[in-house]
Amino acid sequence: QLTAKGLALVDEAVAAHVANEHEILSGLTRQEQDTLARLLEKLIGSVS
Repeated sequence: QLTAKGLALVDEAVAAHVANEHEILSGLTRQEQDTLARLLEKLIGSVS
């Protein structure tokens, strides 16, 4: 079980991760993002 300080750290990390993800994907259209997601899922499936 995490302490309040630990939970706050997790919240910060998740918020930073989501912000980075939005920034990385901002140069792609929604269709390109969907294509990327499909290709990444295919890639993950091929190495599992």
